[in-house]
Amino acid sequence: MTRRGPRLPGAIALLAAILSSHAAFAQEDIMQLRLEGWVGQPPAGWAPRGEVQVRAKEANVNFQVNEVRVLAGEGFGPDVLAGLVAKRPGLYLFGPPPLLDRFTAAKPETYVALVGYLRKGTSSMNASDVTFLPAPRKP
Repeated sequence: MTRRGPRLPGAIALLAAILSSHAAFAQEDIMQLRLEGWVGQPPAGWAPRGEVQVRAKEANVNFQVNEVRVLAGEGFGPDVLAGLVAKRPGLYLFGPPPLLDRFTAAKPETYVALVGYLRKGTSSMNASDVTFLPAPRKP
């Protein structure tokens, strides 16, 4: 008599291990970013670190980035910013319509913090927060 029962649970466990390692690998490509800067042009006397053209809904918004931070995932903020600045538009913003509306309705020289998830090597960012902040003080 042949026993086939124990092989099936072993095969299922092996398949689950392979799939979970693949899912973990895919997660490594996603970064959570925080970009802070001005919509439109920065106030006189400020030199932003880079200008990113953001495409949100049907609008192109020039975003003068003052600060960029990688909150989660692997990456270096200035390197991520360099990749976004090099393209036109540099960032395609997706997410809940109220967040996109908030970003596109911002008046020029409004200081905004934009938080979202970006897959490395792409220009698509899924917004998770758009906050208007007081402009930073000059050093």
